[in-house]
Amino acid sequence: MAEFLAVPLKKPTDIDIIKPLKNLISLQFPNDNEKLDILNEKLNLFNKLRTAAVWKVFEKHESSLEVIYSYYDHLVSLESKIFPATVNIPFRWKDAFNKGSLFGGRISLTVCSLAWERVCVLFNIAALQSAIAQAQSLDTDEGLKLAAKMLQSAAGIYSYLKHYYQALVCKQNKEIGEEIARLQCAVDLFREAQSRSGRPQLFEDILSRAQRNLAEAQKDNDFIYHERIPDIKSVEPVTKASIAKSLPLPTKFSAKPAELFEFLVPMVIHQSMAGFEQKKNDIVNGEIGKLRESTQLMNTVLSSLNLPASLEDTQGTELPASLQDKSHGVVNNGGIQKLESLIRELPDLLQRNTEILNECDRMINEEKTSDEQLKSQFKERWTRTPSSQLTQTFKVNLAKYREIINNAINADKVNSIYIYLFKLFIDSNSKYMDIQR
Repeated sequence: MAEFLAVPLKKPTDIDIIKPLKNLISLQFPNDNEKLDILNEKLNLFNKLRTAAVWKVFEKHESSLEVIYSYYDHLVSLESKIFPATVNIPFRWKDAFNKGSLFGGRISLTVCSLAWERVCVLFNIAALQSAIAQAQSLDTDEGLKLAAKMLQSAAGIYSYLKHYYQALVCKQNKEIGEEIARLQCAVDLFREAQSRSGRPQLFEDILSRAQRNLAEAQKDNDFIYHERIPDIKSVEPVTKASIAKSLPLPTKFSAKPAELFEFLVPMVIHQSMAGFEQKKNDIVNGEIGKLRESTQLMNTVLSSLNLPASLEDTQGTELPASLQDKSHGVVNNGGIQKLESLIRELPDLLQRNTEILNECDRMINEEKTSDEQLKSQFKERWTRTPSSQLTQTFKVNLAKYREIINNAINADKVNSIYIYLFKLFIDSNSKYMDIQR
């Protein structure tokens, strides 16, 4: 009768996972006592589940699978709801194939990572399945079917671990090209398995992890290594042909839901919320900046109009004292007649100023022409500083005063309109003040 070999189990160590996880997860709701109480309860149950799962495998019975299945599913659920890199739990597992020596124990490895704990648990799931298959009687249909099912599932798990380990080996050895080729092949095989099974969500978490690793490796190769990507057919095979048809690694092992951490928000939502808050703050700060600019502009305009200082709170029918003082000032300085007389003088003044500027401009140009003629006549013997340099300041002042005159012309046009509009008011006000005298 054929006899199967069982894969030896990794041996775990008991550790405190409650305190580190509590310190990490409680940061999500520091002031919510109700959720903190729920967290304490769930972490105690999770700790008991781990203890039962990591030691239950040594009973090598089919009923032990459900316990370790449940612990593995909860591990996967927990990984998606916290930052795995921040977990400070020293998970220590002893090597499955090293029996130790007379003077020393078995080789062990300690890693502060949920991924390391998950991989070790996954290894023991496959090892327990191989042990259950070994214990079956192959003389009955039930025993043969169960052994085949267990071996196929174990083969699928070890196939996943093989590719996962091989990709890590390539990454550690800086063989980025081979790593990308193997990861690309793994992603293609995952998708083909999903297509053939008719279950698009089959082992979706593993496919997503492989895609993330592939994207990271491709980015490193594009910016750092620039290695050629080999054909997957040309890379060295990982192992020989398997003796059992491997089954794909399921998304969940246990039929029961991993409900201990359902109250925790997945990390993808935390990251989306952080991005939303950042975008919201950018928009709010942008609008606040616009409001401040508009407020500054408004204050500048109000200051130019002497507002609100020039406003007075008046009651009744009396004019404000400041307005009466200004009215007296206008009348005492000649009123509308004086203002009209000054306006009539503006064209003559404008003409005189324009003539002065034109004469200055003519003299500068004449001097420049004379200088150029002398320079042409005497050539290198003419060593005087060029006229264009000596008169540069005069030209700048000419341009400035022409601009002042042009601005004054435009201002006169606007003032003439206002004077026309307020002429009747000033006239009537002057007559009113004469009557008051």
